[in-house]
Amino acid sequence: MNISHAKLIQTIAQTPQITNDLIVGLPISHEQIANAVLQELNNLPTLDFEPGNGVNYSNTGYLLLGDIVNVATGKNLRHWANHYIFEPNKLENITVHDNSSADLKWAATGYIRSPYSDGYSSLIESLVSFGDTGVITTLKDFTKWMTVLNNSNESDSVWNGFLVEYSEAKFGNSSLGLYDNGLIINSYKDNTIYTHAGTSLDSMTSNFWVSPEQKIGYVQMCNTRVSKVPSKYKVFKYVDEYLKLQEK
Repeated sequence: MNISHAKLIQTIAQTPQITNDLIVGLPISHEQIANAVLQELNNLPTLDFEPGNGVNYSNTGYLLLGDIVNVATGKNLRHWANHYIFEPNKLENITVHDNSSADLKWAATGYIRSPYSDGYSSLIESLVSFGDTGVITTLKDFTKWMTVLNNSNESDSVWNGFLVEYSEAKFGNSSLGLYDNGLIINSYKDNTIYTHAGTSLDSMTSNFWVSPEQKIGYVQMCNTRVSKVPSKYKVFKYVDEYLKLQEK
């Protein structure tokens, strides 16, 4: 079942308790958002497709996954991710945002173009959601994260089966192409590339990709909406040219 981002926001905005909290400037809790999602799911007539037969981009499953982790482990997603993923990989400035981690000294603020001038206005997200969003990090730790992905192997219990090889036969009916485990997967000259981009409600944007075969990657983070991203294929070309020069 799939709920579009716009539809979900519309549903949340029409919930009286949430509307009242927004008016007085209170943050909207994860529980309120999850309940709105479940209510909307219950109103859907059918599945979009049988499980395992297609892909339709949606944050719904990841939002619910955060709650499943809580029920299955007895730990909220922030504590679970810190213990099993972030701390073992020495990712010191990365966390899953929730009410208890709202005060981060290194956190940046999102900005949008001001409708009243040529400048920008600060934009702070008041929805507390995790699982589908809410991971906050620095450029340094994002780079460390890409290094973890680039150096994973099948013997690693955390990553075994996470980085799926490119295959045109798998989920060919998806508008995204091959999409698995939250990553869009494509290839270039026999190199598998794992990529994703995102924009939060407070206009934070990010774009990243990694290629374990080449041990290279790219990350771009900005606190306003941007659309200019260097072509990954040009990066591959420059790396190839550089390696050829090194061989001479």
